[in-house]
Amino acid sequence: MKRLFSKIIVTLAFIASLASGLSAAEQGAFREKAWKFLCDYMPAHDRGKVSEAYLRENLDLALAVRNYNDWARTIPEDIFLNDVLPYSSVGEDVEAWRPVFYKQFLPLVAHCKSATQVVETLNGELWKRLSVVYSPKRDKPDQAPFHSMRIGMASCTGLSILLIDACRAVGVPARFAGCRWKNKPGNHSWVEFWDGGKWHYIGAFDCPKADESWFDPDAACSVEDDPYYAIYASSWAPTGTEFSASWRNPAEKRAVIPAYNVTARYLGKKKVAAEKQCSLSLNLRDASGKRVAVPVVVREKASGRILASGTTHDDRRDLNNHFTLLAKEGTAVEIYARPQEKAAEILLGEYVFEDVAKTLHLSLPKL
Repeated sequence: MKRLFSKIIVTLAFIASLASGLSAAEQGAFREKAWKFLCDYMPAHDRGKVSEAYLRENLDLALAVRNYNDWARTIPEDIFLNDVLPYSSVGEDVEAWRPVFYKQFLPLVAHCKSATQVVETLNGELWKRLSVVYSPKRDKPDQAPFHSMRIGMASCTGLSILLIDACRAVGVPARFAGCRWKNKPGNHSWVEFWDGGKWHYIGAFDCPKADESWFDPDAACSVEDDPYYAIYASSWAPTGTEFSASWRNPAEKRAVIPAYNVTARYLGKKKVAAEKQCSLSLNLRDASGKRVAVPVVVREKASGRILASGTTHDDRRDLNNHFTLLAKEGTAVEIYARPQEKAAEILLGEYVFEDVAKTLHLSLPKL
C-alpha cells in the first residue's frame, strides 16, 4: 500500500509539473538540484542514518505540492528548497511525517486561496484532529511530530515543529523561530511562513491569526545585536549564523542549527502609549501548584477603580503566556480573585507598578 501511494504521488507530481509550463528537461534539472540541496545540507547527525528511500519519498512529496495551486506556484525556488523540501527544522528525530500529513491535511486546505489562509486553517484544526495539546509535562522540548502525537502533548517547541511539518506537507514554506526573553525569564518558539513575497509569523496552537500574538510585546524587547537575546529563524542551508537554542542541553553534542537573525522584524510590534506604561503579568496557582484559570479583578488602591479584569491562564496555555495589564509607573493596585460566580472577591495581593516587566506568582486560597 505504501509503495502504491508513493507511485501515485510521483504521478501527481508529474501532472502538477505540467501546470508550471516547464519542459521535462527543466523539471528534471530542478529535481536533481533539489536532491543535491537536500543531501548536501542535511544535519551531520543524520548522515548514514537516513535512508535513500526516505529521502526520495520526501522529495517526491515535496515536488507534488510545488505546483498544486496558484499561490504555491509563486514560491521562489530558493524558498521552496530551504523551507518546503527539508524533512526537519532544528535537528529533531527523523520521522516519515510527510506522507501522513499530505493525505490528512491537503483536503482540509484545498479551498484556501493563500498560504496565510492555509496556515490559519491548519493552526485552528490540526490540534484536535491529532489530539495534541500544549503541556509542560511533555517528554522533551524538540519532539518530532509523531512523538508529540503519541503522547498527546508538546511544548511550544514541539508544537511549532508539528505545525511547520504540516505546512510543508501541503506546500507552504515554513520555518522555526524563537528566542530567549529579554524582559522576563524563559523563552518561546513559534512559526514563520512565507506568503505574498515576505515572511509572516504565527504562534502554534494558541494564536488564531497570523502576525498577531500574545507575545508581541515580549518579542519587541529582543536585542538584535545580542546573540543571547536575538530572535532567530532556522535554515536548512548554512547561513554563517547559529540558532541560539535555549532548550538544548549544552552537554549534548548536537549539530549546529543554521539560522537567520530576524529580530528587526519584531521590534516594531511594541505598543507605545502616550504616557509611559509598565507591565504586570499574573500567574495564579492552586494548593497543588498547578496554574488555574480563575476570573481576576485589578483595582487601583487609591480609588477602587477597576484597571483590568479577565481570567488567568491554566496549564493548557504556554508557560510564558499570562494575564497581563499595563499601568503608569508608581500605580498601587489590589488584585482580587472571584473563583465562583456571584461570590465575594478574594484579595490575593497588592502591587506597585515598576519600570520593569514583572510576573507575580500568586496562590489561590482554599475556599
